[in-house]
Amino acid sequence: MMQYGAHFTRSKGILNLLVILAMFIALVAACAPAAPAGESGSAAQEPEQTTITVWGWPAADVAYESFIADFEAANPDIKLDIQMMPTAEEHDKLLASLAAGAGAPDVAMIEINYIDKFVAKGGLVDLLQEPYNAGKYKDEMVPYKWMQASSPDGRLVAFPWDIGPATFFYRRD
Repeated sequence: MMQYGAHFTRSKGILNLLVILAMFIALVAACAPAAPAGESGSAAQEPEQTTITVWGWPAADVAYESFIADFEAANPDIKLDIQMMPTAEEHDKLLASLAAGAGAPDVAMIEINYIDKFVAKGGLVDLLQEPYNAGKYKDEMVPYKWMQASSPDGRLVAFPWDIGPATFFYRRD
């Protein structure tokens, strides 16, 4: 019974992760520049390919792999460039690119405990504003995680993708 419960919880967590990742990438994709309108009477042109670069760490690679093909099939004008690297390397690389003002990806995973470092460097947009409008998802999130993803001035600078479960144990002896 314990194994079933653990499997069910793990499967539900992966499904939730996939839904959140798909929603976030869809948010970013919705902000991609539209192909210019063709002149009337001209032949239809292939839509311009937009590449969305995503940096993450191996904990999410299975989740990404499970929806990339479906996402790209549904959005033929968008290519996902998923780059996985160790967490510390990804954080260092992202901090350096934000400090330099160039080279940052379109989407990056950030360990929630490090959000303040990234807010201090600048470069994180407010996802509550146009064109993202992420506030519409607030009621679907755990309030604690929404708060963690917000800056002290109330901007939503990250999009929660987990519920941050934790537990407390004690020894009775």
